[in-house]
Amino acid sequence: MKFEDIVSTLKDKSKRTVIITFLTMLYNFFWSIAKILLGALSGGYFFCASGVVTLLIGSIKYIFYRNHDHDSMNVKTQKSIKICILLIAIGLLYAGYMSTLFVYPQLEQYDVIVAIAIATFSFIELAISIRNALIDRKKGDTLLSALRNCNLASAIFAIVLTQVALMTSQGEDASIGSAISGIIAGVIVVIIAVIYLIKLKRRQKDMIA
Repeated sequence: MKFEDIVSTLKDKSKRTVIITFLTMLYNFFWSIAKILLGALSGGYFFCASGVVTLLIGSIKYIFYRNHDHDSMNVKTQKSIKICILLIAIGLLYAGYMSTLFVYPQLEQYDVIVAIAIATFSFIELAISIRNALIDRKKGDTLLSALRNCNLASAIFAIVLTQVALMTSQGEDASIGSAISGIIAGVIVVIIAVIYLIKLKRRQKDMIA
């Protein structure tokens, strides 16, 4: 492929979304395997659970990647429903393993510069996720909206990581605060997924009718 063709492809938002989803999907799969293996070898439940969450996020992106260009609206709706169910599982699992911080604090310590960098990128990710979710929802593509909900969930989890990084960089015990924030983040993700799932179910009934 020529350089001009690559530039042209990247200028197309829909094609760019597919490419970014594919690349981040690969990252999620490889990173999830690494975290699960690390957790299994070290006996750390926290890393294993975190790895499963990352694996499920990668699975959602895989569903989008495989079905984004499908012609059937019914198929896209069914796949979107599957994504919502996975998002609910992700939210519950995330809230569950973050709640373990009440009993077993296992937070990594971050340097101030690293913490500031994480905070900056996390808020940028959140802003972009909210913007894309609002814009793409108007297009009526159920599968794309489901993907945006997944990206929004990742951004919400990144905000929790930001709290952890900022607090630990100041030498504070972030376990209790992070546990509470993690539970709230997980519940928010579940609520987002449930609301969209209800919307999809109604749309599915309208198709049948």
